[in-house]
Amino acid sequence: MTIDPRPGSPNHVHKFKELWESPKRIRVLQARADGKSWNKIASDLGLPKSTCRTIWNSQKERKNRQQRGGVQAMMSAKEVRKVIREISKSWHGRRMTFEQVRAVLGVKASVRTIRRELRKLGYRRCIACPRPFINKAQAKKRRVSVMIWGMIGWNYKSPLVFLEKRPGCKGVDSTAYKEQVLEPIIFPLFEKAGLEYIFMEDGSKVHKGHARLARFEQDVPPGDRKVDMQARRCD
Repeated sequence: MTIDPRPGSPNHVHKFKELWESPKRIRVLQARADGKSWNKIASDLGLPKSTCRTIWNSQKERKNRQQRGGVQAMMSAKEVRKVIREISKSWHGRRMTFEQVRAVLGVKASVRTIRRELRKLGYRRCIACPRPFINKAQAKKRRVSVMIWGMIGWNYKSPLVFLEKRPGCKGVDSTAYKEQVLEPIIFPLFEKAGLEYIFMEDGSKVHKGHARLARFEQDVPPGDRKVDMQARRCD
């Protein structure tokens, strides 16, 4: 007796991990193997004749059927890897736009396709978040700027004065300038040199405040003509 190797045959011995085929498919294959016509098979099983022919012609389990081709991808895996190598190898590559990537590498796919394929792999273009050049910790470690005052004259050189800002002020103002320079150094020098002494200042902001005008009021009556002339010469 010949043993039918088909899984649907009554004499078939089911092997370990062997897939059981669907009853309809098995019955079609078995009926055709028994010599029945297509019309007889179709009428007995209630299937279209074309379906019965397709089952017989395939002669394969559905698991092993070849997949359908479908729509061909616009970019191959090789092209995607080529793009990633180009944009990852340097800083200029990371700053390239998708239009530039397409032109430099000669990719035939559109810019939209390139963006979509790279996005699948986690590559995205975005505007960089603004970051300060230095952080708070670095700002504390940087050098501190100071304001130093000095004066030279005929056979005279003043001491250097390191000006300090007053509490609550952003910098050295005219009041601090008056208290640290004018009162301790300039006013006594005026009294010693007399009214013929000419005091000249540069264009620093602290020299233009209202507090500086007090230097013309040291022990001199208001409205004195000599003092007014000296003030005009100094300004």
